[in-house]
Amino acid sequence: MLPLSLSGGVVAAIIDGRTLSLGALFGLFAVFAVAARQVILLVRRYRTLGAAEQEPPSVGIVLRGSQERLVPIMLTAVATALAMLPLVVLGNVAGQEIAHPLAVVVLGGLASTTFVTLFVLPVLYLHVAPKSVPMEDEPQRERFEQTAGAQAALGS
Repeated sequence: MLPLSLSGGVVAAIIDGRTLSLGALFGLFAVFAVAARQVILLVRRYRTLGAAEQEPPSVGIVLRGSQERLVPIMLTAVATALAMLPLVVLGNVAGQEIAHPLAVVVLGGLASTTFVTLFVLPVLYLHVAPKSVPMEDEPQRERFEQTAGAQAALGS
């Protein structure tokens, strides 16, 4: 999922005609962080909705979760793109040797990340998600803490 999100940044760097410089690598790291955050928040939203309604993953839950996260996902992409656009438009002028490749990679990566998050992830989630009813986060956390405590007591 995340490598597919990064592909847009790599393609943008290739189209720009430059090699992957230090700035471009920083851009890839930034895109990776944004993509990971969006995926985690969207999957968590699906699971929260499923647990609240006591239903296994369904098209209705995925559509509702995607609609609820649409605005934050789009705002992240648009705000970041608007911040990077001047660096791309200015081109590779003196003083922009690091910023220009970074901005190109971030713009391309954001485009692919937004597409993957909004269109690929929901379909993938429906096919890969467990078919049982998801549990709330609190009971899972309590069970984890109990298990970890028992393992520590046994010296494992």
